[in-house]
Amino acid sequence: MPKATSTSFLPKDYEVNSGGSDFFKLKNGDNKFRIISDAIVGKEGWKDNKPFRRGGTDAEIDPSEVDTDAKSGKPKINDYLACYVYSHDEGKVMIASFTQVGIKKAIAEYAADEDWGHPSGYDITVTRTGEGLATKYSVKPSVPKPLKADVQKAVDEAAKTFDLEGALSVDAE
Repeated sequence: MPKATSTSFLPKDYEVNSGGSDFFKLKNGDNKFRIISDAIVGKEGWKDNKPFRRGGTDAEIDPSEVDTDAKSGKPKINDYLACYVYSHDEGKVMIASFTQVGIKKAIAEYAADEDWGHPSGYDITVTRTGEGLATKYSVKPSVPKPLKADVQKAVDEAAKTFDLEGALSVDAE
């Protein structure tokens, strides 16, 4: 990692962190994770290529507050469902924010089903195929089972600092 050399701009011992993000991003192929918190919901808008969020089932964003999508001509506003997840691929706790209707609907249906229940009891695999407007997602739950002891320990430690609203900069309306 590069070390800063200028003491007037950065501290002398500062090193650029090239680590990965704490945000869960769906890659092409299988994305296996365990939801480890309750969800928050709301609206997500995009202005100047930056997201902002308003929380709650009654959240609103006026179309005049956001950019317009160049391809569709529609305001860049989505409903979101956010939660903490343990990503099996990344091996760490991450923040997931789903805006895709099919993914949100499938997770909500499994959570409401008495045979499946709260998704903290089983892994979910979202398979992503295609690109751009041709992107497709499929959602498949795994057989319910407890997390491995080392994973549960990491989840328990991370849970001490859970703050989805703060992490996502959610504004209350």
